[in-house]
Amino acid sequence: MLGTRWVNKGKQKEEAEKPFWISYADLMTALMMLFLIVMIVSLMSMINAQEGPEKERDDTINDVMKGIEQDMRQSHMDGSVDFKQRLIHFGNQAQFGNNSATVANGTAIYLNRIVPIILKRVEENERAQKWFKRVTVEGYTSQIGTYFHNLELSLKRSHNVLCSLLDPSISFEMPLTEEQKLQIRRIFMVGGFSANSTTGDPERDRRVEFRLEFWTVQEKKEGAAGQVPDQFDRMEVGKCVQQ
Repeated sequence: MLGTRWVNKGKQKEEAEKPFWISYADLMTALMMLFLIVMIVSLMSMINAQEGPEKERDDTINDVMKGIEQDMRQSHMDGSVDFKQRLIHFGNQAQFGNNSATVANGTAIYLNRIVPIILKRVEENERAQKWFKRVTVEGYTSQIGTYFHNLELSLKRSHNVLCSLLDPSISFEMPLTEEQKLQIRRIFMVGGFSANSTTGDPERDRRVEFRLEFWTVQEKKEGAAGQVPDQFDRMEVGKCVQQ
């Protein structure tokens, strides 16, 4: 028929279907993006759940150590704080003579001043009540002598430090209170010699240091609380003789 236009039905059908296929592709892309967003949010939630306690613990440790460092400076006390190792170094204020475990009077006075600073910083920090575990009095020796002799000597040095802190016969300008002495018995423990812990200077190696320990996140998850039995507080202190 004249005037009638011929229409390519195949082409018309193809063009009609194109919008459908484009929409379907957009839908799949949108779903994929939504899936990725959900996955990212879920992963971030899991990471935050894990990092939350870790960050709180790290912040608590940093606050306690920084507070101790500030108090030492304000009190014009020799020594330094190692944030990474959580150690309190006393310099030449807590050194011993060659092959000796006797705590000098000056050392006893110095340590008697540092202990209240530690106890105060732990007691006044609410988060520290959750994470703080104990203080280890670590004794060291020079590399002179045999391993077992130095092991015994370092333990004696740690032991004698606690003796000097709890000995009522030693006179201090500001003696520790009975409550502070009880806290020492609860949270202080003695540590021993480590063969590779040397400064290279025999005189500096004959020393003690305080290491602050904190519960790990895993320990807290497992319910570690560090409760002290009542009978421990009622235990007689006895007489401490320096070895």
